[in-house]
Amino acid sequence: MAIPEFYLKEIDQGGALVGLLIGLVVTATGFVTGMVYAIVVGVVMTLYAGLKLANARPRAKQLMPAPEFRSLVRVHPLPFWVCIRCHAMHEYDAKGCLNCDGRADYLEVTSEVDRRTALVAMGEE
Repeated sequence: MAIPEFYLKEIDQGGALVGLLIGLVVTATGFVTGMVYAIVVGVVMTLYAGLKLANARPRAKQLMPAPEFRSLVRVHPLPFWVCIRCHAMHEYDAKGCLNCDGRADYLEVTSEVDRRTALVAMGEE
């Protein structure tokens, strides 16, 4: 049985899928053994993991191929912000990428040195 696409949105987001499965197992074990504490813990785990899965955002796809994105970064007027992960470019600082919610890969480009840093981070030598 394949896992539905919905549950594969953000598996790496806090282990929500694993938490959901463990919560269901703990709940079932609680019902079988009659342990109220196990039932409560299992239900809480299941609800928490289910909410995490329901609110997970899909993984963002790269908006354009790397060579095209690098050439756009080379010529775009300063200042701008780029996301190395999904190849998004923003005209203002959104405190993180609006496409993929990335913060570590979100770079401010305000000078030619910053532009060169962004290009090197994208794999250009």
